Amino acid sequence: MRVAFQMLGDRQWAAGENYLHNLFHAVHESATDKAQLCLVSFNGRQIHEEFARSLGADGLISYQALSPCTPAGAINGAFKRLLLTDRAGGKFLEQNGVDVLFGRTLLHKYPRVGTLSWLPDLQHIHFPDLFTAEERALRNETYRQSAISSSRVILPCRAAGDDFKKLMPEYGGKVRTTHPVADIPATIYNKDPHAILDIYHLPEKFIYLPNQFWQHKNHETLFEALAILKRRQGLEVPVVCTGYPGDYRKAGYFASLCEKISQWNLREQFIYSCDSVSAFSIRRCLKGGE
Repeated sequence: MRVAFQMLGDRQWAAGENYLHNLFHAVHESATDKAQLCLVSFNGRQIHEEFARSLGADGLISYQALSPCTPAGAINGAFKRLLLTDRAGGKFLEQNGVDVLFGRTLLHKYPRVGTLSWLPDLQHIHFPDLFTAEERALRNETYRQSAISSSRVILPCRAAGDDFKKLMPEYGGKVRTTHPVADIPATIYNKDPHAILDIYHLPEKFIYLPNQFWQHKNHETLFEALAILKRRQGLEVPVVCTGYPGDYRKAGYFASLCEKISQWNLREQFIYSCDSVSAFSIRRCLKGGE
């Protein structure tokens, strides 16, 4: 069986790469039958073969959609709009031996190819104030189209699966839960972390918080707790953050948080790296983190 995976993640959400790396490792380790896993690049997204293999993929295929200005492209576009079916994409996948396509919120069917549509969460249901009414409606419609088109809908935890079933009970039978896994080689802890700590100027003991600075991640509660701990017990606990500092829903959130960190006298405890830190380096650092 050959399974193709759309690339997950970008500069704002680096966790997508780690998710795929860990998923590839888990499949290779646990699959009873040999499964070939490949990345698929859609519509010119630049992915290099070396990068695909570094994640654990067995290969890379690239697909460029037909131009809508051509007769074939116009016909395929009509099928996508009216029947939610990408015939050209399905033909490409079939020609490349793909049996199953895994991707984030897949919106179309691909003839003779099974589809697994991965949905990260339904935070717009739990935190409606973080989204406009238009955004909430668009998310609901996008998830509904994905459920209609996909063979199965993959959610990362039971709570998200239950949310989806409540929102769209008619498609509850398609829901499957796949918990994220972590591939941490045992040998990583045999290495001295100080070389990495010195590169990033990190203390030997720290809390590591890799979440991007989106409002719903609630960094503020952590720093408020550290301020209380410092005031009552005199303890100063360093926090290392590496997440993307932007949130399109609240552009000033990161700046506002930094201002509060200063007001709480925690600037010396807040260590932020705007550079991308490799997963390998992070694992070695975790020997020093808490």
